[in-house]
Amino acid sequence: MKYKKKKLEIFFFGIVLPVVGYFVIFYRSDAPPLFIWDEASYATNALEMVLSNDYISLRRHDGITLYSTKLPLVIWLQSLCIRIFGINELAIRLPSLLAGSGTVFMLVFFGKKVLRSSIIGFFSGLTLLASFAFMNNHIVRSGDLDAMLTFFITLYSLLLFTFLLKKETDFNSFLPWLSFAIIAAFYTKSIAGFMPLLGLFFTGVTSTRRKEIFSNYKTYLYGWVVLVICGAYYYVREKAAAGYLDKIFYSEYSRMTENVMPYHNKHFIYYVRRMGVERFYPFIYFIPFALWLGAKSKTEII
Repeated sequence: MKYKKKKLEIFFFGIVLPVVGYFVIFYRSDAPPLFIWDEASYATNALEMVLSNDYISLRRHDGITLYSTKLPLVIWLQSLCIRIFGINELAIRLPSLLAGSGTVFMLVFFGKKVLRSSIIGFFSGLTLLASFAFMNNHIVRSGDLDAMLTFFITLYSLLLFTFLLKKETDFNSFLPWLSFAIIAAFYTKSIAGFMPLLGLFFTGVTSTRRKEIFSNYKTYLYGWVVLVICGAYYYVREKAAAGYLDKIFYSEYSRMTENVMPYHNKHFIYYVRRMGVERFYPFIYFIPFALWLGAKSKTEII
């Protein structure tokens, strides 16, 4: 019985998922030309970075630009790929392709090793691979920031869940990796990298292991390290390009109270409909069933 199970795992995890992943993520990913929206802008920034050797400011047409206020982690990786593979679509998209693959792998690993369910691991990865919202030409299969952002947000979220679920773990061993992932998410797409932190904070506060988190002085020490490293780029970039801080506060922080992009102004129902009929169809309709199963489960979650 164990031998048969092992063979099935090798087939599904060693053949089915990699083959599906290759065709969904990598196959002909370099065939379409660069899209004229964000991808082309980031590609220009990456190429100018290679030509100018300026790894702090973003440039367009040999001059510093404040058009993009995002931090440059993805641009750094794209410029590295340009140096290795030359100026082509693959060099611009490879960081996103690898980030998408890494996110699938993390879900599979978390389900199989942490939740101890091969079925959950397999279908978590397969569901993400089949989700048009993630595996399309504006996320994984293009040189945008969102695939890398998703990778690092998923990483620090699953790290916290792993600590909460595995009672034998020591929070101190998670702190460096949590801090790294949070910093990397911020350096990918600015404050968007912090979006899940409030929810994760309340998860920690209500968990049975909250004392190990919040009575540990290293939690606050690493918190300050994260803030200093994230804030350091703002300072350095402002020194290199005066006016950056004004632009970042308008573009990134003012959107919490103002509509800074009226041309993207849509009603709430518009986004719900998009998720239901296109982006996450049909998987979104399984959420009530999943919540029901979770409520019936006798497993201690936190």
